[in-house]
Amino acid sequence: MRKLIALFTTILLHYVSYAQSYIGFDADNFNGVHGVIFNPANIADSRTKVDINLASASLFALNNYYQINYWEWLTGSDNDFDELSTPKGIDQDNYGFVNADVLGPSAMITLNEKHSVALTTRARSITNANAINGEIIDYVDNEGLDNNLPLFTSDITSSAVSNNWIELGATYARVLKNTRVRFMKAGVSLKYLFGIASTNVTLDNVSALGNTDDLFFIGTGGYTYSGSIDAGDLDGIPFSTGDDFDFNLKTRGVGLDLGFVYEYRPRHRSNVSRDHVREQLVIRHISTYKYKLGISILDIGAITYASVNKPYTGRTVSKDDLLNGEFFEDIEPLFNPEGPRIVDNKFTLPTRLRAELDYKVKDKFYVNAVTNLTLISRENSQANRYASQFSISPRYETKWFSMYSPITVSVYGGMQWGAGFRLGPLFMGSSSLFSRAIDSETRAFDVYAGLKIPIYFKTPKTKEEEDHIEQKNRCKNCGRKGQLKSPKGYTEGGRG
Repeated sequence: MRKLIALFTTILLHYVSYAQSYIGFDADNFNGVHGVIFNPANIADSRTKVDINLASASLFALNNYYQINYWEWLTGSDNDFDELSTPKGIDQDNYGFVNADVLGPSAMITLNEKHSVALTTRARSITNANAINGEIIDYVDNEGLDNNLPLFTSDITSSAVSNNWIELGATYARVLKNTRVRFMKAGVSLKYLFGIASTNVTLDNVSALGNTDDLFFIGTGGYTYSGSIDAGDLDGIPFSTGDDFDFNLKTRGVGLDLGFVYEYRPRHRSNVSRDHVREQLVIRHISTYKYKLGISILDIGAITYASVNKPYTGRTVSKDDLLNGEFFEDIEPLFNPEGPRIVDNKFTLPTRLRAELDYKVKDKFYVNAVTNLTLISRENSQANRYASQFSISPRYETKWFSMYSPITVSVYGGMQWGAGFRLGPLFMGSSSLFSRAIDSETRAFDVYAGLKIPIYFKTPKTKEEEDHIEQKNRCKNCGRKGQLKSPKGYTEGGRG
């Protein structure tokens, strides 16, 4: 087993993980229905009997161009982005990532010791910006067109892709094997996907040269948009007054999540009630594993859109036209003389392999390490990719309260340090709360919060105790002589 842990840890450290939702809270054994987001096997043998999510949301963003004190920007009285941000990527290609994840009304139910089910509603939005030239961003920041600044860039190959969709999911998980010391479970989530909107912009070997009057472009590019608008509107103007905002049934797809969990439980009797050793009755809300290994493949699938596609070709455009003209009516036709065309567009979900190691240090103290390996090629312009990061999170965990402090390293966002907590039905946190204390150049930010109704397992009672309680309830109106004595060793209320 030590060799297995060593191998697993090597994998965690080798593959830097991809930006996830609810960092810190994702490892909590009492996260209930949220567990299916990270591994559908999590809800089997859950520490929670029933969990109802009312509403929760997570927002994660990073880039490697701007350095900014995000917390001061969000909470300070002076929220001027320009004054709080410092450009760091002018002389390089830059990347950006935004992941917004909202879990709507959802519920999980533990049916018995082996089987659990869940139903989820979820809205998601992921945007990637890839290899954006820093000189172009700086030119826009300094209002180069207005100020007649010169511009010269060459061989730009960049892309930006955004996908927004709704998921309706059903999850089933079950225990596969339980030898008390070794425990295995698996789960699957089937998701119906409804696309709201998608956008894709590409530039291929584009060069730009600017003088006082004109901008000269060479190379090719393209712009594709689609979603729940009338994509067949041939005027090619997105969200124009003539577009139909009725839901388009063609913007649909199917998704799949698969998960497996292994637990090593050398002290499998540590959750047996001390008052019920003879009956071997367990307290279900106590975790007995020494370590837990989880593997899941998430977001298998795609959404098919009816899309408007507009290919662009390079040409010379006057700065006056760029400054004063309407883009879709005056400027875009210059780059797109053939006009838009309607195509079937399939957006692949950001498929990834997620690996997790959760280690119990002592009693209620744990350390969790998590990573993801993207299964989507960078060259795939019709798919989102998660942003690279690695996260390790110590936590204190009980039935009604948990606290965690994740430390995260992002490839493009620097190092983040944050904190979060769960207090009964409420949870919230941020993995970048204290980032400025350890990395002045951090360029990542996240925050999450949620409200739910958790129903935990009760401490079990022996048959003698149950009979006594039943008889006692019958004798509430009896006189002193009619009341029953408590069975030996019984304490009303039990443990737990």
